[in-house]
Amino acid sequence: MLRTEKISFNYPSQSGFKGIQKLSLKIERGEFVSILGKSGSGKTTLLKCIFGLEEIEEGKILFNEEEMKGPAHNLVPGHSGMGLV
Repeated sequence: MLRTEKISFNYPSQSGFKGIQKLSLKIERGEFVSILGKSGSGKTTLLKCIFGLEEIEEGKILFNEEEMKGPAHNLVPGHSGMGLV
């Protein structure tokens, strides 16, 4: 299971993009999920945060109830049972 609890991520202030604000979601084992939205809505940013390529400012990301924090916990597509297209 993958779960996010009120995660937030902001790009540097000069970009004008707020990023992700207090997003919570839960994806159960075996579920297939699509993330849809218009250009610039934060889809790629969310995936980068989940896979540990961007560091969230607030909240938690949990994979199988283990908090994912720092480079030692980066999810590797294909090796974690998760894929990224």
